[in-house]
Amino acid sequence: MARVALVFLLLTANSVCWAVETREKLAEYEELYAWAYPIVSNMNAIRGLMRGALPMFGPVKVNEFVHARRPMAPEDKFVSPNVDVLFSIAIMDLSQGPIALELPDTKQRYYVLQFLDPWTNSFAYLGKRSTGTEPGSFLIVGPDDDLSSGASETFDGREILRSPYKLAVAVLRIAIADVDESSDLHEMQNGFVLIPSIKKTVREEAIVGPQSMGEYAFWEQLDWAISAYPPSKSELRFVNQVKSFSLGTRNFNKVSSLKLQTLKLLEKQGQIWLEKQATGFNETQIDGWNSLIDLFNFNRDHFGSGVINSKNWIIENLNDEVEHRAIAARIGLWGNHGYEAAFFQAFEDKNGARLEGKKSYQLVLQNPPPAKAFWSVTNYTVPDFFLYDNAEQKYSISSYDKDLKFNDDGSITIIFSHERPDGVLGNWLPTPKGFFRPLLSLYHPDLQKIRQFWPSSIQDITF
Repeated sequence: MARVALVFLLLTANSVCWAVETREKLAEYEELYAWAYPIVSNMNAIRGLMRGALPMFGPVKVNEFVHARRPMAPEDKFVSPNVDVLFSIAIMDLSQGPIALELPDTKQRYYVLQFLDPWTNSFAYLGKRSTGTEPGSFLIVGPDDDLSSGASETFDGREILRSPYKLAVAVLRIAIADVDESSDLHEMQNGFVLIPSIKKTVREEAIVGPQSMGEYAFWEQLDWAISAYPPSKSELRFVNQVKSFSLGTRNFNKVSSLKLQTLKLLEKQGQIWLEKQATGFNETQIDGWNSLIDLFNFNRDHFGSGVINSKNWIIENLNDEVEHRAIAARIGLWGNHGYEAAFFQAFEDKNGARLEGKKSYQLVLQNPPPAKAFWSVTNYTVPDFFLYDNAEQKYSISSYDKDLKFNDDGSITIIFSHERPDGVLGNWLPTPKGFFRPLLSLYHPDLQKIRQFWPSSIQDITF
């Protein structure tokens, strides 16, 4: 991230003294915005869920599952949404006691139930990869519960699932692949049930705090969030930094006008850095693609059921962890670890030119990609990463599509273009007129093969 020391030369004369005194500390503040971005984004996303911002869910109440009865669509404004699964969502408040969880028999159908903390760390996975598809009973406990610190792994016949915070979000994805009737999937969804210890209405402000408005809304939300959901001890450096700005007290009006100016500049610099990363994340880029397999490895503290506690799946460097978590929140909030679902994204074609809708492209996938469940390719608009709203209502191509055509060697040629090419339907994916980003998703990847796999380059076939 670009250093922000020089921007202090732009401060007013009244702030120069404070700026000079703190100039040596500014290098420490470079990643402060990146550190803060995920929890602020998460609070805003949860607030949106509770207010019905995603039409597929409607308003989401606390401590109960809400099931989407259709795949995501363009009206569901969420970053990098999957359209090859049915989603269910639950916002859990564990401050009133444990919550029982019942899992149905999904009859070998792939699903994953992901648990995330307020900082967007995935602390547990249940599902076909980790626990199988048989019926199950769990008890989710918060950090203040006696069962949280105990040695027992079960209670009253239920396996204990420990949440590091009193707030947790559960995201359920059930594969649509090869389903005969959507009602079958709906019945499976209904089998995922939460049973709270105490049934009561939980207000929005108790979960995500009061809504902040105005030019300092980002920092006001952070001020509330880090007090309600204290960061990990490993991130003490960032806690000390925000305290130097008088944040973390839920009393934002204590922040001086000089420090407010600094926060405003830090936010601006942070936004520039994050957008640059989001629209061209070029780590290990080959042939226009970059791998997101390790993007979500920023959880370093809580390893519940299904989370692999291995150095191969943990970002050891704190600065790298902070940057990856921020980028993940921007381009794929609530994304899975690479061992649950592996992702590859592309912004450029074989020749290094940006992908745009005024051209036509082809992608040849060698079949089969190393996915034990299924794979899909989805196009998103840039820079918002939403689904492209097209007349065909076609947003992805998946391995289970019945009209998908294979080449003689078993490979699959996918065509990207704004207008449908003659004689092509199942293998065609519409693109917006502007820039776009394809995402290749591999669900339940083969861990023996996934790190050796790489998609073929996308070739410009415009005539």
